Amino acid sequence: MISVIAYDLADYELLRQQVTVSAVEALFGSITKGSIERYEVPRNGALNFVVHEVLEGGRSRTLAFEESGKALSSLMLTLPITVPEGRRPRKRIGHSAIEPKTNESVPEQTEGKRIRLGSATAWSRDRFGPAEALVERGALDYICFESMSEVTMSAVQAAKEDGHSTLPYDPYLIDRLGPILKACKDKGIKIISNQGWMDPDAAALRLQSFAEQEGIKGLKIAAVRGGILTDEITGLGLSFLETDSKISDSSEVIVSAEAYGVCQQ
Repeated sequence: MISVIAYDLADYELLRQQVTVSAVEALFGSITKGSIERYEVPRNGALNFVVHEVLEGGRSRTLAFEESGKALSSLMLTLPITVPEGRRPRKRIGHSAIEPKTNESVPEQTEGKRIRLGSATAWSRDRFGPAEALVERGALDYICFESMSEVTMSAVQAAKEDGHSTLPYDPYLIDRLGPILKACKDKGIKIISNQGWMDPDAAALRLQSFAEQEGIKGLKIAAVRGGILTDEITGLGLSFLETDSKISDSSEVIVSAEAYGVCQQ
């Protein structure tokens, strides 16, 4: 699925009129073999496109979906939109027409602690080398690993249901963190990672075991849990945004359900 979202809700009707199924079909051309469906979600200013039978190039299914999803999303950005003559200028970032949810004022920026972040990975099959270079030369306070996506979680859950002996966390957990763990400990660099996938506790225990084997002492490891809702999703009274049908009516075809975590100051 690929989503197109109006930054300003006032522009949603313009997108709805021009980002049509036929326009997307013409843009993607022979990349897609099957049909394309469009679902409108006006309350979010979104158009969701479900693309069937995307050419995958002979790689594994998970890798193909991971790559093709990003590629098709990027390609969607090239779709031309005709802005009617005389239409008001688009509002600048930070001045959206969307009303704020609260009346809280934004606090004034004050001089305070500054931190330096390093991005080591952008997806589950990203390169290994940048992490070591960042730790060695980046003068970091934190190093971050992004290795989880919707399709990653679904693939792990599907493999689990099929009885496959698939790890519930990133299989590259130790391959990625192992080479930098001692250096991060010595330099005081904190590691932030979402490699726990379906079982953050198991990932934390595996990393702790590795640290003990390597003689790395005093390492603090925290696991954040609570985002897996597969067993609870049908009892929450929720509905699909696109169709308003109840999620509980689709219980037999649900593969997995995860909530996005948030942080507050």
